[in-house]
Amino acid sequence: MDTTVPGSSARLIAIHGRLGRVRYIAFSGAIAFILMMFGGVLTIASANLDLGKSYFQIPLVLIYLAVLATFIVLTRRRCNDFNASGWWALLLLVPLINFAFWIIPGSKGPNRWGNAPPPNTTPIWLLALVYPTFFVIGVLAAIALPAYQDYISKANMEMVQSRYEEGQLIVSEDLSGADVWPENAKGWVRRLNAAVDSQSLDQPAFVDVSSDPGLDNLPLSIRVAVAGSTRDGSLSVTLIRPGYMDLSEDLTEIGVADVSRD
Repeated sequence: MDTTVPGSSARLIAIHGRLGRVRYIAFSGAIAFILMMFGGVLTIASANLDLGKSYFQIPLVLIYLAVLATFIVLTRRRCNDFNASGWWALLLLVPLINFAFWIIPGSKGPNRWGNAPPPNTTPIWLLALVYPTFFVIGVLAAIALPAYQDYISKANMEMVQSRYEEGQLIVSEDLSGADVWPENAKGWVRRLNAAVDSQSLDQPAFVDVSSDPGLDNLPLSIRVAVAGSTRDGSLSVTLIRPGYMDLSEDLTEIGVADVSRD
């Protein structure tokens, strides 16, 4: 038997009247979306208008309080739907436990708080499905994104170490086996970058430590410094591995005198 009678409220803007699970989820999602929209607009405005942070903090606080009050009213109506006192709505402020309001079924037929809410319409069902879907996606992203970032960071760390070791090998082989060497750091940088996969991390594998002013923006590039001269055989090449994650800064100096000549 349909227990819905005139006076049963299914509206968002209402203080009294029972509120079923589907409408509760749908209305909560709509309010959360509106809050994010207003917050985004105010954040963009505060970044582009030189009016001081207080001009935007006060509206944000007022919006937050208004939304919180609306959530409490909706949750009180949800409590009334399963024949509980509205004071249980304070559990809304307790993380995880507040999801119980999504699950607990309402009373069948009238209860002490009024008549059953009207049947849910198709738009209400669609709106109710959108909110949990985005919530689940957000939770999965919160779990997966840090793991992915950690994977990328470790891969970068391994690449930096691989470049460092490969650079040492190339310099040692060149100084021990060749009769003509690059005379400065730029020449060695060109030589080393040509010999390795220099763009695999969107940064050059090797950079000249003396002529690159933006080294702070190249945390994965091996620095190259050159001392001495090719004329008297005093040339030495220094490779500096930057500190990155678990790798501390390290340097290796390789000179003509340090390698055996064929």
